[in-house]
Amino acid sequence: MILNAVDIRDGEKKATNPMFRGKVFGLKDFNPSMHKALGFDVTLHDDNFAFVSTKLAKLHEETYEPEHYITYIEDVPVDVGQGFVDYIEYYTIDYAGIASNTRKNLFGNQANVIPRINAAAQQNTVPVFVYEMAYDLKWIELEKLNKLQFTKSIEQLWRDGIRVGYDLFAQIIAYEGVAESTNAPGLFNNPNVKVYAVPSGVSTGTKFADLTDEEIVSFFNGVMATYLVESNMNLRLLPDTFLLPIADGQELSSRINTFFTKNLRNYIKENNFGIDEIRDSRMAGSYNFDIKSRPQLDALGGDENGRIVVYRKDKRYVRMDNPYPLQQYYTGPNVERAAYTTYFVAQLSAVQMPFNDGEGSSGEFGPVTYWDFGEDVSAIPVIADDDTTGTTFTEGDSEPDWTLGITATDPTEGDLTSEIVIVDTAADMDTVGTFDITYDVADSAGNDAVQYVKTITIEAA
Repeated sequence: MILNAVDIRDGEKKATNPMFRGKVFGLKDFNPSMHKALGFDVTLHDDNFAFVSTKLAKLHEETYEPEHYITYIEDVPVDVGQGFVDYIEYYTIDYAGIASNTRKNLFGNQANVIPRINAAAQQNTVPVFVYEMAYDLKWIELEKLNKLQFTKSIEQLWRDGIRVGYDLFAQIIAYEGVAESTNAPGLFNNPNVKVYAVPSGVSTGTKFADLTDEEIVSFFNGVMATYLVESNMNLRLLPDTFLLPIADGQELSSRINTFFTKNLRNYIKENNFGIDEIRDSRMAGSYNFDIKSRPQLDALGGDENGRIVVYRKDKRYVRMDNPYPLQQYYTGPNVERAAYTTYFVAQLSAVQMPFNDGEGSSGEFGPVTYWDFGEDVSAIPVIADDDTTGTTFTEGDSEPDWTLGITATDPTEGDLTSEIVIVDTAADMDTVGTFDITYDVADSAGNDAVQYVKTITIEAA
């Protein structure tokens, strides 16, 4: 067990016992890059994640005038983890169409898996996505569904259809990204997210199915031991959820230990650290974690489908308002040809981020505000002065062009020098003394620079 995996003497971190270092999945060691993948917490707390909320951005503009507008607003409980948002406890049906933005051919029967929205951030920035989905649901088909298969009303079916559609698109955002339209990558193809794809059978050919119960327990212990060392023995920061490909997850669920009393999932949980006596008092007591399967992980990375990801989740909850604009229109005089087209146009925008204070405490977080498409609130134009005109003059000198040498650069839009304006000046070249010239500039989004003030001195002739 992990009892001997971590050695603490005089407050110093010692090496992890080699017996707990994983040899599975073709990995030679739990090196720092492995830690970033399987630890999936401390590094990501610092600058890589935010949790998100949705809001209505706009109604889709159509060439026709809908006869009715019905808007549904639903509060969705969101389990906020330090890096992810979980959409939980929703009902789905599998007749909905596919997400129209990227046409990934994901259908509604795949939407029962909890989607995860990746809001990766680099240097305090986070991508947001503006998107739209549309569905044509024939009236007669909804009637049949309502009468033959469901006790729900057609109105509820509309709501479910939109719900499914949103979940599908959330999956695309999370796992594949929407690079086609916004150049925003998903969780596993995002260069800003420190995820290590752990393939099965690349060099050793070892898979969970080929390991003994003890070897699998040793593997999980190795992951946790390394993480614990890297996190300064802070048990609170230890990830408590493992995400596995569904094939491995099923294997863990179906296998039984040598005593034929429990499945391997429970066996792992009961034989990992925190169960036995821990020498460090800060680690005392039982530590429980979840092992969950994600079918999306199987489809990523081609043949390298043996992936494992761990993350830490908080038990806090926030509320999210999902506006659902529902537009209905008629395509013909016959009711059988009537269709209800639903448009869901929304913006995923980060409103807050669990921001680590650098001291390694999971409780030390504060709000950080973000702008659209990865722009930090501090990403504003910057005014610079190369002092071409100088700052000291003699009484009676000709007044120079005060814009010479003044430049402005915006992180997103580039050179904004031509947009600089002088908003305040008391220039009087015939008066001894000092006066200020104030410069300002804004980008196309209306983000103002910090005004630059240049102080001019007029000396006596």
